[in-house]
Amino acid sequence: MERERLVTLIGPSGGGKSSLSGAGLLPVLADRGGWRFIRICPGDDPFDALAGALLAPGLTTGQRVEERRRLNALLIEGPAGFMAVLREWSSDAPGTRLLLVVDQFEELFTNAQAGDPGRARAFAVALGTLAAADPAAEVSVRLLLALRADFMGRAMDGPTAPFIAPERQCQVGPLDTEDLKAAILGPAAACGVRFGPGLVDAMVADLEDQPGRLPLLQFALTQLWDQQQARCIDAAALERLGGVRRALSAYADGVIDALSEADRTRARRILIQLVRPAERAEDVGTRQVASLRRIADQDQDLLPRLVASRLVVTSGGTDDEPLAEIAHEALIREWDRLRTWVGEDRVFRLWQEGLRSRLADWETHGRHPGYLLAGAPLAEAEGRLAVYPQGLSQADGGYIRASRQHAERGRRRGRAGGGRRRYSRSRRRRGRRRVAMATGRGRGAARRDGPQFC
Repeated sequence: MERERLVTLIGPSGGGKSSLSGAGLLPVLADRGGWRFIRICPGDDPFDALAGALLAPGLTTGQRVEERRRLNALLIEGPAGFMAVLREWSSDAPGTRLLLVVDQFEELFTNAQAGDPGRARAFAVALGTLAAADPAAEVSVRLLLALRADFMGRAMDGPTAPFIAPERQCQVGPLDTEDLKAAILGPAAACGVRFGPGLVDAMVADLEDQPGRLPLLQFALTQLWDQQQARCIDAAALERLGGVRRALSAYADGVIDALSEADRTRARRILIQLVRPAERAEDVGTRQVASLRRIADQDQDLLPRLVASRLVVTSGGTDDEPLAEIAHEALIREWDRLRTWVGEDRVFRLWQEGLRSRLADWETHGRHPGYLLAGAPLAEAEGRLAVYPQGLSQADGGYIRASRQHAERGRRRGRAGGGRRRYSRSRRRRGRRRVAMATGRGRGAARRDGPQFC
């Protein structure tokens, strides 16, 4: 980061990209001094995510809402507005360098692009402008992006292509056996905690060839920390967790099993809203940030319990509306029950994401009736609303009902128009007959004056 204006960390999910930046690079730069940091995930709206990260501390709720709106309006103006906001944010510390970290950059291709492709592209263009800015500019900005390796193909197309040029890549590979042992033993030794004989070797062996193993290890160590006795963690504690690979899934199952049957159903409805389904049945879905508008009203009171259980995390979005997301993608990949739920509801969720894309277009265009459902899409939506009403949020249902009402008004106008057309045709015929009689060309006149046929 001292030499390059943009660096992209590329590695597998759970490979340590976030840890490398958050627990490695940022503390080192902070110790050197002369740096300031902004760290965001794109989510559904990367501009709003950045606006939220730039809010000054100590603002009232009303001030936060107004300031966030103001920053959003400036950022979306384009690269010039983007730079103006960063210049304003850095004005109280002249001479410092600014590092903007965009973690989980793949969300630009999943959540953000699915929600509003134009804003996603505009954000990528703004980042590219920052990366190409004059190093002597008033604000010295560096960019660090963290991208899942399986999204490199998506990133090669469009304005993000320069971000993964070979000279800008920093590959983050999996830790080898010795590095894993060091990651386990080092922090524990710093806290004066030791592991029982063979325990560390057993944990490392359990993770062998396991993709995304760092989140699994992190979770297992967190659980083991709570079970230490006399500053020692023994093998029995790991056995109670079901091993490193099963610890996360077993914990999550325990949280759900402790709920009543009705609450388990509601928890399922909440959790599948926080996973963007894969287009192909054999692929794993991705984590999705969701506003409360995406969660059915009757389920929202359960959300705090899932947050307290660390299955879900929340943050503030636009207008300080709470946003929710799965605590870590490792849950999507490793928790068998959630994967089953997502697979069983995949077709419905893909349809629902399409519905919400059309809903977003309708709202973006001032609720113009041209963006409502009609015909077969409306019939399908009404059928799903009738069969699965609990799975649809108030916003989903409102859009479907607005489409139905518009279609019904159109049918009523059509019936009335048909009647008016029939009345108009009859009136025109009567008018033509009156004209014909007045000019002597009516049927009666023809019988009197025209040729007579036998």
